[in-house]
Amino acid sequence: MEGTVPCDYCLGGSTAAVKTCLTCFTSFCEEHLRPHKELALLRAHQLIEATRNVAEKLCPAHSRVLDFFCEREQRPLCHECSLSTEHRMHRHTALEEACRAKRVLVEARVRLVDNTSGLLQQETATLSEDHTNIVNLSERCSSQLSRAFEEARAKLSRREEEVMEELRNEAQRALSPIEVSMEEHVSGIARLSSVKDSLQALLASEVDPVSFLKMLKDQDLNENLQTGSAFRRSENIDNALRRIVERALASLNSVAEDRTISTPPSSTSDVTPALIPMVPQTSLTVQDLVKIGAFTDIHRGLYENRQVAIKIRKDGITNEQLLEEGRMMGALRHDRLLALLAMVSESPATLIMEFMSNGNLLAFLEKKSSSNRDRYYLKMAAEVAEGMRFLEEEGCVHLDLRAANILLDDGFGCKIAGFQLVRKLAGEVYQISEGDMLPARWCAVEAFTTKVWTSKCDSWSFGVLLFEIYTDGTLPYKGKTHREVVELLKQGIRLPRPSVCPDAVHRVMSSCWHEDPLTRPNFGEMYTSLSSLIRA
Repeated sequence: MEGTVPCDYCLGGSTAAVKTCLTCFTSFCEEHLRPHKELALLRAHQLIEATRNVAEKLCPAHSRVLDFFCEREQRPLCHECSLSTEHRMHRHTALEEACRAKRVLVEARVRLVDNTSGLLQQETATLSEDHTNIVNLSERCSSQLSRAFEEARAKLSRREEEVMEELRNEAQRALSPIEVSMEEHVSGIARLSSVKDSLQALLASEVDPVSFLKMLKDQDLNENLQTGSAFRRSENIDNALRRIVERALASLNSVAEDRTISTPPSSTSDVTPALIPMVPQTSLTVQDLVKIGAFTDIHRGLYENRQVAIKIRKDGITNEQLLEEGRMMGALRHDRLLALLAMVSESPATLIMEFMSNGNLLAFLEKKSSSNRDRYYLKMAAEVAEGMRFLEEEGCVHLDLRAANILLDDGFGCKIAGFQLVRKLAGEVYQISEGDMLPARWCAVEAFTTKVWTSKCDSWSFGVLLFEIYTDGTLPYKGKTHREVVELLKQGIRLPRPSVCPDAVHRVMSSCWHEDPLTRPNFGEMYTSLSSLIRA
């Protein structure tokens, strides 16, 4: 019978052994064990439960039973070894106890493998769905283009292949990262399945503790289970779908108007227009007032059964000015920017945005009751830098970066808001106009003298934002008028170091306030620095 130790004295091993003698190195059935019970000389022999390969269960140095497990050297020991000079100071546990502990570790590893494999399978399913959507959308657009070209074949035949190639290239650019991620995920799932099978086989094996622990040494329980590269789905997929639709629409329009295909015209903000739905006022349910502004009010409300923030125009600005702000928001899509969901063009113009349940960063910092707020400081600073890095890469400047314009989602993640002053740079600088109401306490010194704003001015504002974070929302230059603040800046006087600010963060903060804008760090550099501090 499998798992049974046969008696070494019974012919053919037909009888199961009940004991193994560590002196004789032999296993005995009940009948052949009788001399060890009756003869005085044999009664001194040490008997243990019947076991195979008895020599492996003994200490090679002392021929004693292996009773202990050395945690430091990860190997079994006999009693004499545990008392020796070599092992005396090491931590020892009973062999059975060590085996049980290792089994628990292996079982936990199996569960972790299962969980990781499940997550990868979910991601793979989602990526597969996105892959299908992009393929279907590309095929529908191709079909529409084909019909349009058929109607004007005689006049436009030379242009069809060129336009279709552009569309296929756009779809391929969208599909490539998804296909790579899917291949990595499938490979990762196969590898994890192999790991799981190996560990489960180890758990299912009916072996003694020594054999189990020896087999376990071949398994790497600390191996990293993560596989594949990170894929930023929400941002990449939305942009991919938008680009395909825009290319198809531009191509169809060119066919109808008999003109060469070109990039879709820019909006007045000189940014790529986004496909933001225009909806009627009746599609909204406006609820309680959240914030009163000079030119807009913000309400909590419902849109498509989803809680949203509703920004409604008041006197002082035109409908077009608010819609222009919305077009800017719609064109700038990133996980660290407040998302625009829809707009209402009829008067009063309205923007429908995602609702941030935890308010703004300034209010969060001012809540002294939050005893664990310190652990959020670096995380929040890095998240704001990540969002500003995206704006910088898109050639945009914010002009109003401060804690009051950073909103917090359900998990206290930061999202940049306050798009009223966001501008697309013409070259490297934005010429400040008379109507731009800039916050003096967050402004770079050169903004007052040259009347231009660059991305390095936003870097200055970020340094002031770090000051707000590490002073629990203290007003910069508190007690000074705006005119006095400007004079202090021109004299080279900067904000003091917050008492709780670490050296590394203060170095980033101070570097934002260099007199020479060219020596200030960009947001990519600051995001890298702050992220490395989080990992440290």
